[in-house]
Amino acid sequence: SGDMNHILGLCKIYVDSIGRDSFESVRVEHHRAKSEHMEVSDILINLQDPAAPWLYEKVKGLGYFCTGILPASSKCDYLIMQTMLYGTIDYNIFQTPPQFRELLEAVRLLDPEGDL
Repeated sequence: SGDMNHILGLCKIYVDSIGRDSFESVRVEHHRAKSEHMEVSDILINLQDPAAPWLYEKVKGLGYFCTGILPASSKCDYLIMQTMLYGTIDYNIFQTPPQFRELLEAVRLLDPEGDL
């Protein structure tokens, strides 16, 4: 299911259980986010689901890339993937402390448009 925050321009899609129709559901929510003019879309995938690697590979085709892991609770941990629906990320404008530059570079390398 997708939660749209029109104030932040953010869509969050939670995938707690992965089945045959999961990718299609994500695709529908992704389209809905674009049609509602969200700027960013996050997908949170349950890492304890054995099909998580399959869904990860599928959503990369929609332009999503890994941005982190959310240790949620005893219920599950989530892999966070994100895409920009409008615009691009300018990694050169971040004022990053030295200890986080390597992390920012790792995220940039996962971004399909990070080298542009």
